[in-house]
Amino acid sequence: MNASDLATFEALSEKLYTSNQAQDREQAGRLLHLFVQPPAKLDFSLLTQAQFVLDHSSSRYALVLAATALSKVIGDHWPALPSQTRLGLRTYLLNLMGTKGTTLDDFVAIALVKLVCLVLKLSWMENAEQTKEIMQRLGQCLCHIATWACASWVTW
Repeated sequence: MNASDLATFEALSEKLYTSNQAQDREQAGRLLHLFVQPPAKLDFSLLTQAQFVLDHSSSRYALVLAATALSKVIGDHWPALPSQTRLGLRTYLLNLMGTKGTTLDDFVAIALVKLVCLVLKLSWMENAEQTKEIMQRLGQCLCHIATWACASWVTW
């Protein structure tokens, strides 16, 4: 994926989630089929494309779609992923939450938190002590996000 692919992906994601026209949503869904309905067979390119979107997109709909697709792929194929890939995904997602977590829209942050929780659940026994520490840090991050979200609701 490159910058022009990302722009197209963002536009289609926006159309998928916000269009009032069923035909537009269906067309966007067909064009985004790998993200909307990830394949039954493990596709590593989907992992890298979703990470690219998470790293470079500012579109909340593209971010949610990428996080949801990653959740589906990880949930379906966790045992098939090499241990280095599993560790890399966990580290990547935790760093992403640490750097972007408080700047994201609530529904995007929730999608990422669900994804992080899924990865931690699936990797719990691989390194239980480290996972406990991560859960404590994630709890602090969630408290920060919740405090920020509550403060923004109060100022409305």
